[in-house]
Amino acid sequence: MTSKEEFLEAARKIHESETAPIQKPMDRGAPTVLEVINNQKRLAKMMEYLVQTIEMSGKK
Repeated sequence: MTSKEEFLEAARKIHESETAPIQKPMDRGAPTVLEVINNQKRLAKMMEYLVQTIEMSGKK
């Protein structure tokens, strides 16, 4: 296997692990790792906005 093929295989495995559902065999609709990460990022942005809004309202 060439280094390019090895790289592509590693990239495929990473992609599969990030998009595979986090679930037990009988679970339905479980989120993927990537979905969980994206949800956490959105939550962090919302929390940051909320903190800034509270800080601004306290300064008035």
